[in-house]
Amino acid sequence: MIPRIKCLVGGLLLPFLSFGQSYKEAPETLRLDTTYSYFQFFTNEAAARFYHAFHKEERTTIFHYGASHVQAEVMVTEARAALQKEFGDAGRGLVFNYGAANTYTSINYGSTKQGSWTYAKSFMRKPSLPLGVMGMTVQSEEVGASLVWDFKKPIPTANHRIRIFANNDTETPDFEVIVDNQTFSYTSEERSLFAGLPFYEIEYDGAVSSLQINLVSPGASGTKFTFYGVDFQNQGNDGLVYHSLGVGAAPMESMLRLNAMPEQASILKPDVVFLDFGTNNILYNNTLDTNIKAVVAKAIALFRSINPEVVIVLTTTQDLYYKGKVITAGVAFRDLMQDLARTHNCVFWNWFDQSGGLNSIRQWAVDGYAQKDHIHLMWKGYRLKGQFIHQSVMNTLNYIEQNPDADSLVLASKTYEFTEPTPAAIQKSKQSLKKYHSVKSGESLWSIAKKYGTSVEKIQKMNGLRSTLIKPGQKLRVR
Repeated sequence: MIPRIKCLVGGLLLPFLSFGQSYKEAPETLRLDTTYSYFQFFTNEAAARFYHAFHKEERTTIFHYGASHVQAEVMVTEARAALQKEFGDAGRGLVFNYGAANTYTSINYGSTKQGSWTYAKSFMRKPSLPLGVMGMTVQSEEVGASLVWDFKKPIPTANHRIRIFANNDTETPDFEVIVDNQTFSYTSEERSLFAGLPFYEIEYDGAVSSLQINLVSPGASGTKFTFYGVDFQNQGNDGLVYHSLGVGAAPMESMLRLNAMPEQASILKPDVVFLDFGTNNILYNNTLDTNIKAVVAKAIALFRSINPEVVIVLTTTQDLYYKGKVITAGVAFRDLMQDLARTHNCVFWNWFDQSGGLNSIRQWAVDGYAQKDHIHLMWKGYRLKGQFIHQSVMNTLNYIEQNPDADSLVLASKTYEFTEPTPAAIQKSKQSLKKYHSVKSGESLWSIAKKYGTSVEKIQKMNGLRSTLIKPGQKLRVR
C-alpha cells in the first residue's frame, strides 16, 4: 500500500527530470509546485494499464482532447517532442484544415481552402454535420474546391502512411491528393478499394512540406465531400504518436457529439485519452454544471467500448479570473475530477495545484506566461504545461517501476482560504505589480526590455518617452 503523499513533502519520492530552458527560467512568483508532477492512480490495475500503455511492443497512441488551450497545439507540440524522444517518433498524427472551419490554425502549419465549405464544431449543441475524431468537420459540394496545408517545418523524412478520413459513398466526388509534387488520384475505381473503411490511404516515402486535396469531378450521384482530418504516421509498429484534438470553446459535453469518432478511433487505436476540459464549464457562472458527472461517465464508457484497456486521464482547469472575479469553482472542479477518476478507475492529473492554485493566474499574466484575459496562456506558458505533461508521465512510470505492487498514488490536494478583495485592496495590488529599473551605464532600452520580458515600445509608452535615448541613473517603469 502506497502511503498518501502530502502536497508539501520535505523530500521528493523520485529525482525529477531535468527540464528545458523554459522551466529553469520560470520565476518563483508563478508558484509552481512540482510535487504534483505525477498522474495519480487509485488501483494497481490502473497503474498497470498506465505502465503498459507506454511499454507495450506496439506503438503508443495518445488522444488529447480539450478546448482552445489544445487547438493551437503549443502545449501538445512540447509534450509530443519530449515523449517521442523517450519512446520513439511514430509520426506527426492528425491535422485539420482550420481555414475551411473558419478558425485559428496550429502553430505547426498553415491551412487554407479554396471554394465553398460548410463546417461544424463540437461546441455547437446541434452540429449540422457528423463530427469525427478531431471534433470538427468540413464539407463541400463544389467541384474545384480544395484544402491546402503548408507545414512550417517539414514532416521529417520517413516511409509515411497518410490517411485521409473522409466519406466514401455514391455522393463522394473524384478527388486527388497532392503530397508535395506527387499526385494520387481517387476515382470511383480507386475509392472502391477502400469500401467500408472511414479513410483513404497513401504510402509516401520522404519529407512532407505540403499537402492538397482537390475535388475534381462528380461522383456517381453527387459532389458531396465530407472531411474529418488527415493522419500522418510512420510505417512500422513502434514509437509514439500524440494527436492534438482541441476545439476552441468546447465544454466537457462536446465529447458526446462526436458521432463519427468511434469508427475512426477504432482505426487509430488510442491507448491514452486526455479529457482536458473544464474552462468552458465553470467560467461564465463560476459553478459546476450539474450534468458533468454523467457526461464524464458516458465519455469514459465510449472510449472503453473502443479499447477496454484505454487509460483515461481526467485533468483540472488552471486558475481563472473573469470579469473581475476569481473563479473559485476551479477548486470544486479539481475535486470532482479526482473523485470521478477514483470512481471510474482512471488516472488524474492535478494541474490546478501544480500551476499555482487559486488566485495565481493574474501573476502568470504579470510574468508574461498568461494572456491579459486571465484565461489563456502565452506560448511560453503552454510550453511549460507541455513540459510538465512529459515530466509527470516519466515520474509516474518511474514510480510504478519501482513500486510494481502499489495500489494507489494519491497526492493530497491543497486547501485555499480566499475572500474577494475590496476595491482599495485591488488598487493597492495593482500598484504593487508595478516594477521600476534604474538605468546603468551601457544599457539600452532594448537590453532592458529583454531583461524584463517586455518590448521597447511598451517601456516608451509607460514612461512617456518619445525616443530611445536614456541616461544612467534614470528611473524607468518596466511593468
